[in-house]
Order: sequence, then structure tokens, then C-alpha cells
Amino acid sequence: MNDGPVPLGGVGMDKTQRAKWNELMEAWESQRHAVRRVLARRYTHDYPKDFCGWIVLGDISGGLRQFAEARAALRTALKLAPRKHRANVYVQFGHLYREMGNDRRAAMWYERAATGLPRTSTITILGACYARLGDLNKSERCHRRAIKLASELPDEAYFNLGLVLRAEERYEEALACFTEAVKLDPKYRAAMVARDDVVAVMKLLGG
Repeated sequence: MNDGPVPLGGVGMDKTQRAKWNELMEAWESQRHAVRRVLARRYTHDYPKDFCGWIVLGDISGGLRQFAEARAALRTALKLAPRKHRANVYVQFGHLYREMGNDRRAAMWYERAATGLPRTSTITILGACYARLGDLNKSERCHRRAIKLASELPDEAYFNLGLVLRAEERYEEALACFTEAVKLDPKYRAAMVARDDVVAVMKLLGG
């Protein structure tokens, strides 16, 4: 899943733990799904009080459709995480329920994360979640909020907002959003396709 805030590892670690953490991070970012699950289990066994390890295990297990293990890992992470870092766990719970196809529960967790740790990426994911639930008004508000916040590059927020506006046949506004998304990321292929689609439909309607 791994599309939310990266766990805050590396603080207060000795040389051995840091080496194991770095090994886990390398595997987490790779496509070696079986290897990274074994490493995550070993890490949480060796360092059971490190909430970051439990976040990673939850993320990996969820991606492998091992939902019971994922929920248990994230519950442990939530118990261990200091208050200031709990939003990172909330994001991962959102990812888990999204993976399970439960967008309503996912939205609840993303809302908590966006309240505790307002980030463009988290609010953009929340907006996409509302779109899947058919609530385009909430989706639009989320994406506009994400764009205004701009704690990270808001190219995806512009793209998703454009999708909402296109669905509502607000084509000129949608075109502006897709154009901005491509401006921010010139290689954003999906935004290019959507932009060209809106240009074509505007010509069709105008003709």
C-alpha cells in the first residue's frame, strides 16, 4: 500500500537496530513481498516497542491481503505510538480499509489523519475516497483544501479535482485543473489524457 507518510524510524537506534531497520526499509520499498514480510515480522519480534515496525508490518500484510495480521499490527502500533505520531497510524488504517474495499471505514480513518496531521497527500487520498463513495461535494472540498495547503506537490489533487469537475460536466474548470496537473508534472500521463478528453468534448459540444 505504502502511499502515506513514511514511518519515522531511526530515532534513538543503536547500530544493530539501525542496520535491521535500513534492511527492512529497503525491502519495504521493493517488490520482494515475501522477503519484506519476513523481515517485518523479525523486526517487530526483536524490537516490539518500536511502533514504526508495526506500521510497516501492517502495511505489508494488508498488501498481501492478510487483513487479520494487518489489523493486529496496526492496533499494536496505535497503542505504542506517541500522540504526535498517531496520525501516521491513522493513515495506514485508512490504507488497510481501502485495500479491503471498505471506503466508508477508510474515509473515517483518513479524516482522523487529516485532522491530526494535515498533509496534501492525506487530504487528497481522503478526497478520492469520497469520490468512490459518490460524495462529489466532499471530494471537491477535500481536493481544494489539499491544493490550498500544498504541503507537498498538489499535482494529484489537481488531477482528482479535475475528475470530479469532469464528472459534473464543468468542463472549463476541469480543463484548468488537468492543465495545472500537467504543468506541475509534465510526465503525468493520466492528466494529459484527461485534459485531451475535455478539450475534445468542449469542441464537440461547441460544434
